[in-house]
Amino acid sequence: MATVNQEGLLNVKATKIGKDTFLSQVIKMVEDCLWSKVPIQEFADRITSYFVPIVLGIAGITFISWLLFPNTLHPVTVWASLFLPWVNPGLGVITSAIFAGVAVLVIACPCALVAGNTYCSNGGKRNRCGKRDSNKAGRRNTRREQKVYR
Repeated sequence: MATVNQEGLLNVKATKIGKDTFLSQVIKMVEDCLWSKVPIQEFADRITSYFVPIVLGIAGITFISWLLFPNTLHPVTVWASLFLPWVNPGLGVITSAIFAGVAVLVIACPCALVAGNTYCSNGGKRNRCGKRDSNKAGRRNTRREQKVYR
C-alpha cells in the first residue's frame, strides 16, 4: 500500500548529501574491500612465488628424465598399468615424457593455486567487508534511520 500526494506540499529535509550519505559510505566500503589485499592473500602470494617455479622445475625435470631414461622408468609404467586402467605402457618415449610432465602440473598446480587461492581470497574479502560493514557503518546508520522514520 502506498500514499499518493495529489494536492498540497511535501516538505522533505535532506540531512546528508554527497559523500556523507549512507549509500556513498556503502559504495566506499565495497571499493575498499575490492582493492585491498587481505592477509591470507598476501601469504598465498608469497607461497605461490616459490611454489610455482618449484613445480615448473619438477615438471621439467620429470619430462627430461622420461626422455633421457626411458628404459629405467618404463617398469614404473608397466607396474602402474596393473591397477590404473588409463596407464598405457605401449606409448612412445616422447608421449610418456609429455604425460609424466603434464601429470605433475595437473596434480600440483590447479588444486593449490587456482581453487585454493581463489577461495581463500574471496572468502577473506567477504569476511572483511562483512566485519567492516557491521562494526562501523551498519549499526550507526540503522539507529539514524530509526530516528528519522519514526
